[in-house]
Amino acid sequence: MRAYAGLHSSMVASTLVMTTPISMCSNTFAHRSASPVTRCSRASGSSSGRPSGGFTPAGPGRVPPSGLPALHTDLDEPRLAVAEAWEPGRNEGELMAAAEEAFVSRGTRRLTMDMVLTGPDGAALPEMRLPDEKRTIAADDMLVYGLEIAGPKGHWVEFSRPLCGGEPSDESKRMMEAYQRYHEICRTAMHAGATAREVHRAVSAPFTEQGWKLGHVTGHSIGMTMIEHPRIGEAFDVVLKEDMVCSMHPHVIAADERTCLYFQDTWHVGADGATPFSSVPVDFYDPSDPADLDRFRDSMLA
Repeated sequence: MRAYAGLHSSMVASTLVMTTPISMCSNTFAHRSASPVTRCSRASGSSSGRPSGGFTPAGPGRVPPSGLPALHTDLDEPRLAVAEAWEPGRNEGELMAAAEEAFVSRGTRRLTMDMVLTGPDGAALPEMRLPDEKRTIAADDMLVYGLEIAGPKGHWVEFSRPLCGGEPSDESKRMMEAYQRYHEICRTAMHAGATAREVHRAVSAPFTEQGWKLGHVTGHSIGMTMIEHPRIGEAFDVVLKEDMVCSMHPHVIAADERTCLYFQDTWHVGADGATPFSSVPVDFYDPSDPADLDRFRDSMLA
């Protein structure tokens, strides 16, 4: 059964191509976790080697009903909507509205969270905020649109990639290189038996070595509630269990707080490592470049 993995590819990946590479910016929801393990997201294996299955509020190890829509097969309309949504001079709210239209039409109903990080000159500022319907977009803005979504069965997923129609700033590029290192470290550091604190320290190293600050929590378990116990952070020594599902999103902030990078992947925790649900490369994407949008789309189908 591919319920959870299908949700991620269907409800996130296809709609991310739709508007801008949309980032899921985690916000503090009151989680309903009853214990470190019994409320954590779970998944079952799949013959393809990709994670599948999901979380059920009745306890770990059970998977939700099958039949989640395979929306990732319909990519043409979302891809065209990207080109239509992103345009210098349009406002932040118009882009977010295009994203919401796609999400709602695919069954998310009201289970979305809208946030954005933006900034001029190829660098995003660290504040997560609501999109501003009065702020117009410039070609060289760094845009990290934040939508966290739950599909018709109630499972939350988070995914993101940053968008810039111009040249990312030098510090943004350095942060991206560190983000790529974190992503590779996470594949081996996040495994059954590791603690949330150990994972946090391992994946944070590429950022702290550069003297950058970390803002919002590095990651968290995710399932029927957007943010579930445990968080992936310094204060949590909870041991991760095989088949947990976690969202990871280091919030990297420059010393002068004029540059930030923050985007997400949803991960399946295995016995010896972790696997991201998405195959989209960790990189910047240029919405003004049709070839770059094709690169994003094609990687989802890999």
